[in-house]
This record gives sequence, C-alpha cells and structure tokens, in this order.
Amino acid sequence: MSGHLRVPANWKRNTFVLGAAVFGITCVIWKISAEKEQFAHRPEPERFYPSRGFVFPEISTLLFVTWKLMVRETDSWNRQLINWQKEDKLKAEQKSE
Repeated sequence: MSGHLRVPANWKRNTFVLGAAVFGITCVIWKISAEKEQFAHRPEPERFYPSRGFVFPEISTLLFVTWKLMVRETDSWNRQLINWQKEDKLKAEQKSE
C-alpha cells in the first residue's frame, strides 16, 4: 500500500500512545487549575454545586468513585466549602440551643 492514505501496521499502538499522552496532559492541567481555583464568595445554600459532593441515585457507582478520587479535601476550593459547611452547622447548633 502506498500514497497519502497509507495506514501503518502499528496504528492501534500509536492511537493508544497518543490518547494516553492527551489524557495525561489533561489530568495535569486539570490538577493545576483545581489547585488555583477559589470561590470569590460563599455559594448559595440551596443551589447545586457539583463540588459539594451531592450524590444522585442515577449516577453510577464508578462515576461517583472517580469523582471522589478527583475531588479531595486537600483542594483549596473544596477546603473552603468544607469550612463554610462546618461554620453553618455550628451556627445552626448554637441557634437550636
């Protein structure tokens, strides 16, 4: 076979290597972006934010586990949400007493 439409014998491996490289670069950029992200203001209490860790029954277990591995409490934006939620719980407990 010759010409500009020639298909190399190792096209499957080449595709896998390129896909893995793109995936790896995406993961690194995503991690850097997540570490630099911060909320400018406190989120509204009733509004849905994916980073709050809501679980819906229609989401598969694999998706949930993957999400939990990506979103750790060590991320600065997630720490902000956790601290705000703790403050809200303390305020609610103090009001109920």
